[in-house]
Amino acid sequence: MAHNCKTHFEDIDTNSPLDVFESIDVLIYQITLRQLGSADIANDPDLLRSTLGMFLRSEGGSALEVMFPSLPTPSKRQRMRAGEELHMIYSNIMQNRRDTGRTEHDAMQAMMDAGESDVDISVFIMGATVAGLFNTTIMLVWTLMFLSRNSEWYQKVQDEVFAAVEKRRCSEAESGADILGRLAVEDWEGEFTMVNYCLRETIRLAMHGAAFRKNTGSKDIEIAGTGQVIPKNSYAVYPVADVHLNPEVYSHPHTWDPSRFLPSRAEDKKESHAYLGWGSGLHPCLGMRFAKVEVTMCVAMFFALFNFKLVDKQGSVENARLPTLDHGRVSAARMPGQVFLKCERRM
Repeated sequence: MAHNCKTHFEDIDTNSPLDVFESIDVLIYQITLRQLGSADIANDPDLLRSTLGMFLRSEGGSALEVMFPSLPTPSKRQRMRAGEELHMIYSNIMQNRRDTGRTEHDAMQAMMDAGESDVDISVFIMGATVAGLFNTTIMLVWTLMFLSRNSEWYQKVQDEVFAAVEKRRCSEAESGADILGRLAVEDWEGEFTMVNYCLRETIRLAMHGAAFRKNTGSKDIEIAGTGQVIPKNSYAVYPVADVHLNPEVYSHPHTWDPSRFLPSRAEDKKESHAYLGWGSGLHPCLGMRFAKVEVTMCVAMFFALFNFKLVDKQGSVENARLPTLDHGRVSAARMPGQVFLKCERRM
């Protein structure tokens, strides 16, 4: 993962504004595939971009599709076509491995060795990729954007990254990115508190939409302490903004302010289930640990390699604006061609 981050960021052309979504899409997709999919695709630039395009074409959905999953909407048909194309690619890779005896150290190989069917392997890789690609990309990009407009937290994160680098420096010839490449998972999880606060706040502010849950049981379910009931075969729908933008829980809720999570404030601890970024209750996000490490690594590598600031498409700082967050959407959205950073390489 660290090698992919370093290589990807080092290839950035700093002579022109960086389309952040377009760049981060490719990186997160490659990292996700390497951990949860096929190394064959992760190692092939052309196949990487073509299959990413299939996932991006299938992006989107609506509340209607959540509640009526069998409805043959245009976007549903498009996702099915993309799924068929991806399954054919995965199947060809798996057949090639069987024919040649070649093996790889990846999730695809582990499932093949366990005797899983090609269809089940394809379904797993597609599901894991969707879960790891869109939300992680969006939250990583927004974290970088918010940092580019907040000098206080930009400095806090920069200091934290530089401290981690200097702590492990063996010689002046080493670059910060080279040193970060030696960190273990435990280091990424334990040494970047400021980055984690930033990600937590980004998720609170930029996480859109509502949570849906259908009562598939045989009887009505009472919501404890509320007097409300979810009838059988009915949906419970909860807009995340109801708590994440609640001024009684979060002061100035529309302002990006990671310090609200500092122990001295701990606004997310004011009441139960005040923070829903990774789920709450009995079913938190299964990929939370991987996603946190992924974002932390990308942010740290970016800071190790670049100074950066928000600009518009022409490179103007004065005309640069953060996009407006639309909390009426079903889910957060990518914004390719709308968000740019001017990056300057660190010496």
